Order: sequence, then C-alpha cells, then structure tokens
Amino acid sequence: IFLDSLFGTSTLGGTILFDGSGKNGDRAGDPIPGVDISLEQIPGGIIATTETDSTGSYAFNNVPVSDSSYTIYVSYPGMPMQETYVVDVTSDTSATDLNFVVGDSTVYIQSTGGTFVQNVSVKEYSKLIVFPNPFIDFTILVYTVGGEDMVKLEVYNVIGEQVYLEQYDSRMPGTYNAKISNSDLGTESGIYIVKLTVGNEVHTTRIVQTK
Repeated sequence: IFLDSLFGTSTLGGTILFDGSGKNGDRAGDPIPGVDISLEQIPGGIIATTETDSTGSYAFNNVPVSDSSYTIYVSYPGMPMQETYVVDVTSDTSATDLNFVVGDSTVYIQSTGGTFVQNVSVKEYSKLIVFPNPFIDFTILVYTVGGEDMVKLEVYNVIGEQVYLEQYDSRMPGTYNAKISNSDLGTESGIYIVKLTVGNEVHTTRIVQTK
C-alpha cells in the first residue's frame, strides 16, 4: 500500500524472522508472515506501508532517489523496536538485506555481515522514529544519541507555536523515548512538526493527531 505515489527504481526490503526464544512457540529462523512494515522518509513521515509474505519477506519497490534518508519501522504487537536502519538512496539501486529478528522482548537488526550495494549506506540506528502516526491518544517518539551530547526535542503546531519541549544539557549514548499525548498538544487535532536537535544535527518529521 503506497500512501504517496512512488516513481523511483530502487528497492528496499528484507525478512522478519523469530530468534527462537520460545516465547511464541517458534524456532530460530522461522519466518513471520503478516507483519506490518512502514517506510518513512526523514523528514516527511510514512510514505508507504506493506506486510511480510508467507516467507517473512517484505519489499518497497519504486523508491526514488532522494537527498533525504529512509527508515524502516516494524510493527509487531507487544514488541518495541530496539534498532532499525536508516538508508540513503543516492542512485537507482537496491538494498534487500534489511533484515529484522523478533526476540523475546524487542525487535532488532539481523546482521548479515554482507556488503551493501554501492551508494546505499545503512546505519544501525535511526535518529528519530515516530509510532503510531497518525495517532489518536498518544504517539511515541524514539530517538538515539550516538555520543554524549546536548539533546532538545521540540513539537510545534502549524502556526509555529512550541507546544512541547524536552531539553538536556548532556545525554549519554543510547536510545530514548518520549510519549506525547493529547494533553501535551492541546485539544486541536491536526499536523504538528517534531524537531530533534542532537549537538549540531537537526532532524524533523511530521506527526498527525486525529480525533
């Protein structure tokens, strides 16, 4: 399912497998069909969704070359994501080994040890993930800090008013999350802009509150 029309020639994809922890009666390497996968553009938000097939595979076709990065979000019930991929598509090419594993408590990257095709760089952690989006009651902002640094997380409404702020003079490397609820944003449904500043890097994305 494509939320916006995609007219590129690149493909991003991979597989979703169980790690064999036994929590779901699974065995290591068993494929997981029917898992919802989202492709997000940074900034820009979700641009396409799909789900894994009977072999646990997923693919986003026709991904365009962009100055922005793309990230993959795996929505497995009751399992937060520990890490994900951020992909820079700078030429018409493909990355089809963006694999994930569902463990006993988190979804994480399956390292293949392979070399990704030229002009597609894949990093193990995304700077900013938002889910669910759009949302009704609340959304979770997940962000990572690569090295000890200043962090500022801001949310603005469409007329430029700041409606949410978290600021830290110094945060240690790691993954953090912030829960944004209706009470933080006020009673108005609509579009909001999230701005994450880590040191000198700035990342923005759009969130949508619905009623």
